[in-house]
Amino acid sequence: MRGAQRRSWIKLYVTGILHGSIRWQLNAEERATWVDLLCMAGECGKGGIICDNDSQPLPRSFIANHFNIPLELLERTLEKCEKAHRINLDNELITITNWTVYQSEYERQKPYRVMGELFDIFWDAYPKKRSKGQAERAFAQLKPDKQLLETMLSSIGRAKQSEDWLKDKGQYIPYPATWLRAKGWEDEIEPKDSFGGLPDYTSGKE
Repeated sequence: MRGAQRRSWIKLYVTGILHGSIRWQLNAEERATWVDLLCMAGECGKGGIICDNDSQPLPRSFIANHFNIPLELLERTLEKCEKAHRINLDNELITITNWTVYQSEYERQKPYRVMGELFDIFWDAYPKKRSKGQAERAFAQLKPDKQLLETMLSSIGRAKQSEDWLKDKGQYIPYPATWLRAKGWEDEIEPKDSFGGLPDYTSGKE
């Protein structure tokens, strides 16, 4: 489908299927129809909406024929699933509620993977490698996007040339978690020689 992110598989929880409320709310035929609806939603690739390429509702008769089931069974399953808040029916569109629950483990973990990649870039740039676990937690709490990370990296680059970070072999560089929690990238940083080149008028020396 145009612009769709079709899924080759979806995630089903075994305990929920075998022992959850769906076990007594739907009979065997209705449960099979429900699983078919989930698969069709995945194939449509429209975020849990069962529709055509133009986001228009698929005719119920088409869906029933595609599932090779009576239309009455489809209608009955939809009615029960809507009552149980498993689906929303709005203008004939069938929308699976809580669609993200049925996504792949990769999709579920994707935001964490991205955050981990951003943290690795930060960690490589920060000169004091101490208390990495605390730094990771502080970074995750901030949830920085790529733009904020660029700001951080630029600030770290300037700070590396500052007197505070250079003296005594970096003894006064804050731990990365401390720097993150204090929003160190917002500090005003004076370069090492910002005051060193001013003329000394009292001594007559420059």
